Amino acid sequence: MTKPVVLVVDDEKLIRVWLQAHLGGAGYEVKLAESATAARESFERSPPDAALLDLKLPDGEGM
Repeated sequence: MTKPVVLVVDDEKLIRVWLQAHLGGAGYEVKLAESATAARESFERSPPDAALLDLKLPDGEGM
């Protein structure tokens, strides 16, 4: 069975790593992005099942 994929988008590394540890421990495959640009590129390559987005990013916003 394939794990659900969650894309975590946050410019703060500590938050990305914390969410990766907790979501990964809960059985999710976690992809990380540090910017809106990186998130868009990741989404275009392989759309996730869900995403957790920081609302304020240096190069855009999570909405």
